Formats: sequence, C-alpha cells, structure tokens
Amino acid sequence: MSQSVKIAGALFQNVPSISVPDENDVYHGFFDVSDTTATASDVASGKYFHDALGVLTAGTASGGGSSGLVYETGTYSPTADIARPTISFANTHTAMPIVVIMYDATGTYLSTSNCNHQWTYTFFENTNPLFPSTASYVYGRTWWIYRASNATSLSTGGISLTHPSTDADSGNAYPKYWVTESNFMPYTNSSSRYWRTGRTYKWIAVWAPTS
Repeated sequence: MSQSVKIAGALFQNVPSISVPDENDVYHGFFDVSDTTATASDVASGKYFHDALGVLTAGTASGGGSSGLVYETGTYSPTADIARPTISFANTHTAMPIVVIMYDATGTYLSTSNCNHQWTYTFFENTNPLFPSTASYVYGRTWWIYRASNATSLSTGGISLTHPSTDADSGNAYPKYWVTESNFMPYTNSSSRYWRTGRTYKWIAVWAPTS
C-alpha cells in the first residue's frame, strides 16, 4: 500500500517503499504492509510473514494451497493396546475430511497376533456415490490391514459407508462412526485387534478443496 511520506520537510506522494542506507552505506528496503490481510492460520506452519502492523509472525496452518486443499499430519503412539482410539485434529474444521490414512511407521518387524498395521478412510459424497455394481448409494469406504494369528502373513478387510455425512453415527456403515469434523477413530471392526503400545503410527487427513 502506498503512503504519503515527508522527509526533511519534503512531501512525497504515493510511496510504496523506500531504501535507506545503513552505517556502511548498504541500502535496505522498508515497505508499507498495512494492507496485509493474512493471519497466522493462513500461512503454513514453519513459514513467516509480516502482518499489517509489520510484526514478523509465524504461520500456524498445517497445510493448504491455492485450490483450498487442506491437510493435517500427525503421529500416534498408544500408551496401552487399544482397538478403537479417538485421535483429534489440531485445527478447527467445518467439514469432515475426505481421506484419512494411518499406518505403522515404527520400522521394525511385528509378528504379534491380532495387531493393526494400516487403516484407510475415503469419503466421496459429493462426487458420484452410486456404484455401477450396486443398487444403493455408497458414499465412502474404510479399508484395513491387520495380522491375525499367522506370524508371516497379513489379512485385509473393509466396510462400505452407505449413509451421507448428515446422518448421525448409528453404526459402522455411517461415516461419523469413523470420522467427524474434529477427530477420527481408526478401527478394524474388531475389539480384539489392537494398535499396539510401543509402536508409532503416522497419519494424514485431507479435506476437499473449497474452491
């Protein structure tokens, strides 16, 4: 934004920036940033910007882009074996994510029976939810990999989500049984299969573009 600047009694109109020499005659630019509208939540975490008052400010957003795509990432290390944990998102969201993935990222072999290795949730309510091979609507899908009792092979499973996001949680065919606007519940549809203590699981959640 340009300003009128008075220097040594002289008035200069519409000045967007000036360069001023330091004691070593090295010039430095000074800019008017009063028209800045970004806030910390608009800027990626780990990046910095100057707010409208010129204050250097750290961004807090966990992800995003020009398309409006937003994501969060995190790690989960259970303090006790658990079949269906609740893992909260760091930021406030007004919609449910369209994809959530969690997997064992410990990096060491695990042969323990009845343990979970990976869980995925996909939700595509606003695309074309009527599968060509079905007579009913399918809005999303959960899918998982786990070890049963065989120490050398894994098993898979999954459930179709046949209800829209507007329906309340009434069972595992409902999206909100697995994911809400504020958290997700990775579960392999068995109370005797666990995310194990001593393991580290990484996760990512992705929201649909807003524009």
